[in-house]
Amino acid sequence: MNTSQQSIDQALLHGHPRDVAESVKESVAKAIAGVNRDLEIRKTDYFNHTYFPDLVTWWGPNDADHREVFLRFDSTDGHLALDIERLSRDHPMFYSLQPIRGKEASPDVSRALSKHRQVMVTGTDAINELAGSKSGSFESLVLTSVVKAGRGLVDQEQAAQARADAQDCVEAALTCDEPRTRTVVTTTRSILADSASQQIEKYLQLLWLAGGGQLESYPGDRDVGVVEETRDVEDLIRLMLRSNVVDDARFWRRFGAMVTLSALEGLGSVEPLPNLQHLVNANTSRLFVSYAAASEHEPRLISAHSPFYWLIVDSRLCLEGSEWRITFADDGRHFIGVKKHRRLLTIDEVSHRASGFEIEAVELEDETFLITVEPKIPNWLESNRKLDVLNRIVDHLARVRSVTVRSGAKITIEFNRRVASIQEDKIALPELAEVAVALMTASNETERTALLEYLSPKMDDDSLIEE
Repeated sequence: MNTSQQSIDQALLHGHPRDVAESVKESVAKAIAGVNRDLEIRKTDYFNHTYFPDLVTWWGPNDADHREVFLRFDSTDGHLALDIERLSRDHPMFYSLQPIRGKEASPDVSRALSKHRQVMVTGTDAINELAGSKSGSFESLVLTSVVKAGRGLVDQEQAAQARADAQDCVEAALTCDEPRTRTVVTTTRSILADSASQQIEKYLQLLWLAGGGQLESYPGDRDVGVVEETRDVEDLIRLMLRSNVVDDARFWRRFGAMVTLSALEGLGSVEPLPNLQHLVNANTSRLFVSYAAASEHEPRLISAHSPFYWLIVDSRLCLEGSEWRITFADDGRHFIGVKKHRRLLTIDEVSHRASGFEIEAVELEDETFLITVEPKIPNWLESNRKLDVLNRIVDHLARVRSVTVRSGAKITIEFNRRVASIQEDKIALPELAEVAVALMTASNETERTALLEYLSPKMDDDSLIEE
């Protein structure tokens, strides 16, 4: 017998009635919270009441984001059928204080549950089977859905099957394993309300297609719909980022067909998870940006796997190097608050960093003047020699406030803010990253070469997915 059930049994046998009620509700609340720590369990002032719940489980701010929990002494009691009839409108959970034995359920209870498909009867043994998944993972989504939208009589055996299927569902869909995926679909349909099972099927169908499967062979409802709404996309990305690592560039490229910079920004903040690296690296050519800001940090140890990694900080996609971070955006308003007192570079420093780029304009300033040099002759400023000439013409104390280079697109670097901006349309992220790292960081040639390799596509797009 598990600890939660033991604590319930002990509370029922001993103590003052008020203490019994409090102890029992506390044990049940802990069991439910074990499925997902983000669930908020609120206790009421009632105990085993006909119409008022003992607990209410909340997972959001809206009225629909909750489920009432009614404690009952025995799930086999025929009177439970009347409770199901009376309270079915609010999709409640009836929580048995005795171990659930599905085969011993009253026929009246079974009929009532068949009629009211949003009501669930369960108990501690079953709930404990659902606990322990990684927060935010696809497995957690499935198991938490049982608490939020489970239906029917869910005993320990059914809960164990749901857990096994939840652990297997991503791999089954990604490998287009028809029998295993069909089992997952069957389980979710049998123990979840229709809306919840359809949402999971929608995600599974997308994973099936991203894994290379055909819609015609998907072993579920092919008309369940597609993931289109922004919230659905962001939720599915979150699930995949925190699920087991998928080291398959082809999958992430197919999966990334719906991923935009805006969708990544909608995730808030995400640490450098392995699946985030795979997702971004497989889709950098799809991420279009207009701005990049550079900042420096203390040197960090370089991973043997890669000297760079992706993360999302305050809704901004960032590329991290050994001593710098580049933050990307498609709207300059994101960088309005960037301070303007950064140290300006000398012409010599800019000449060294801009080697290899076509320089179109240089803005110089010192304590007495601000001038902009735009050559009449194309490419006049392209070579270091011409920058040397410029250095002799102006006071050697002058500093470069900004420089405009052409690298496919025209890009302006503001050194006083360490912000790069595109003068024309948005460009693919790797193009801006190359210029931003070269001109706004103290990176050396070896690091820049490694960055180009890191940002380069690892295989031809046509071999990944039909664009």
